[in-house]
Amino acid sequence: AAMQFQKIAVLVRTRDFGTALRLLDDILLLAPEEADYHAARGHVIFRQHGTQDPRQGEAALRAVEAALSRDERCERALVTKAEILQRTGKENESFAIWKRVHELYPRNVEAQRMKRLADMRGLGKPPSKPPPGGSKSPASKCPPARG
Repeated sequence: AAMQFQKIAVLVRTRDFGTALRLLDDILLLAPEEADYHAARGHVIFRQHGTQDPRQGEAALRAVEAALSRDERCERALVTKAEILQRTGKENESFAIWKRVHELYPRNVEAQRMKRLADMRGLGKPPSKPPPGGSKSPASKCPPARG
């Protein structure tokens, strides 16, 4: 299974996703408890379909979740999940996962970049305190309209 798994990266690079998925299905029959194989399956499905087909997006997430249930630190699964969430508009959830990837794998360049971006945007920080004075909305800097 491990030797066959090495072919997956080549198949993904050449965009032969169908062959990669068939090979992964065969590999998973041999080693169903290997988290990275499930993560690779989710990654291939996501690369093949993106977020265009919601059913395929769900299939990719199921494969990634299967990987994370076997190994919660699986780098490929965490990265793929963060990418899927980001592309489906769940930016806060995505950035939380990118921060976790950065903590677990500080050399992951994409995680470094996404953590910096999250920090610049102030995501994941508690909301700032409201201004003093009891007003729930900030005072307008514009003078009142004259009618």
